[in-house]
Amino acid sequence: MNQRLINLTCQLVIQEVEEILRGYPPNTYYSTFIIQVWRQKLINHVLNQIPNHYYTILEEEQELPQDARFLYSSLAEQLQMEALIHESMLDLIQQHSK
Repeated sequence: MNQRLINLTCQLVIQEVEEILRGYPPNTYYSTFIIQVWRQKLINHVLNQIPNHYYTILEEEQELPQDARFLYSSLAEQLQMEALIHESMLDLIQQHSK
């Protein structure tokens, strides 16, 4: 039996970052983080601050969950993630401007 270990936290962070960036007008943070290098820095910054959750796929036909938001145990946890992403965006921009 073939097994693969998938980091669902990464999928969740990517999903949340994309959702948050869609809420910004094009001439703000969106224009910075639409650039792949900056988006990857943002994702890495967030991932370094949170625990990771993994999913084991036992068979090749088994599919990943499409929405990683099932990892949230509460609305408060989701709001914390969103706040962390916003804080990370500010941190990265401030670091770059120095």
